[in-house]
Amino acid sequence: MTKHPKSVPENATLGPHTFKSERVKENIWQYGETGPNGKTGLWRYWTTEGKLAEECTFVDDKLHGESFTYHDDGTLFHQVMWDHGLFLWDKITRSVNAGSWEFPAWCADTVWHLNRRFDKHGRSIYQEFLDRDGVPVNPEGVPRPARPATVPDSAYWDQGFDGKPNWILWAFDFAINDSVGVCAIWDANGEWVSLKYSTPTGTSINKGVGLIPKTGAGEPNPLVVAADQNDIEAVEKILTLGMASWPRMPEYLDFCCGLGLWSAIKQSDYIALRKLAERIRAGDFPATRFFDPPAEEKMPHDKEYPPITPDSVWVPIVQGWLSYQYADGKPAGMWTMRWGRYSNPKWIDIEFQDGRPVTRSMRSNYGGLWHRSRYAEDGSEQNSRDYG
Repeated sequence: MTKHPKSVPENATLGPHTFKSERVKENIWQYGETGPNGKTGLWRYWTTEGKLAEECTFVDDKLHGESFTYHDDGTLFHQVMWDHGLFLWDKITRSVNAGSWEFPAWCADTVWHLNRRFDKHGRSIYQEFLDRDGVPVNPEGVPRPARPATVPDSAYWDQGFDGKPNWILWAFDFAINDSVGVCAIWDANGEWVSLKYSTPTGTSINKGVGLIPKTGAGEPNPLVVAADQNDIEAVEKILTLGMASWPRMPEYLDFCCGLGLWSAIKQSDYIALRKLAERIRAGDFPATRFFDPPAEEKMPHDKEYPPITPDSVWVPIVQGWLSYQYADGKPAGMWTMRWGRYSNPKWIDIEFQDGRPVTRSMRSNYGGLWHRSRYAEDGSEQNSRDYG
């Protein structure tokens, strides 16, 4: 029978406990109050020898406020801030004394502190690594350089997948062991390296430097996939990063001219996308005129890719032509997009009224109508019909 230590309250019970660092110990003394909705107030935990191991506070059986986990030598190992069960941030500190908790194995021995922040879904969105003297480093112990102007404050100094130190912006989901949403990487000098967008189901869309997206070839553009997923937050983040930090990647800018069209084609959240398009037109995202094709990319003017009208714009995202018009800053009239070679083109016509789509018509290569949809005022599909 385990002897009851003097440092542990007489009413404490002995049993298994999962620490806030997600480590389980079978025999831990624990003491606290339980109300009608579960644990409440301060709970404390001790080792079988009577050493204080953890302290945390509960509200209606949910962790709230700060929790503290200690090494056997009494020094702080893990500090966590909770908000009614939600993980907000934590701090992990190494100790080399006997009986210490294990520091994350993927960090070099010179890394002494790890500070992290989490989003409302419990995903890690920011990490800071410090050596014993409090100097910022990456997981391999490489000192953090001055932050380049092209790297946003939300990115942190890390170790890249290629083994090189880099800056990274992402939300890491421990449940699927992968990032969710936008993952952007810059090298030490602030040069853009790659962008990845992962859907909530874990499907990743990658993009590397120099890749020009083309329909049916290579990987899809992460911006288009995010829009197709109705992930407006990710669309806005990519646009913000792309226009602020990557002006040499014009294919992102070209997507903007088709936001209204794309929302109608994909039946995405039209209202949100339209607001985003209006912000782009108002200059909220610093850029040149986003309808202009990049100077270094020539628009095709041959019999295989004839423009719809003389003022049509070439959209590299879909490798097609777009004919459009605006009235009072809103999409108006008939927008037409055609892509594919002259011998087998694909057509989509979107009719706009007061800035919203009212009909969508899809035509064959010979102009014959084979599908039409009508939309309600909120942008949702009201009815549709297929034609023989």
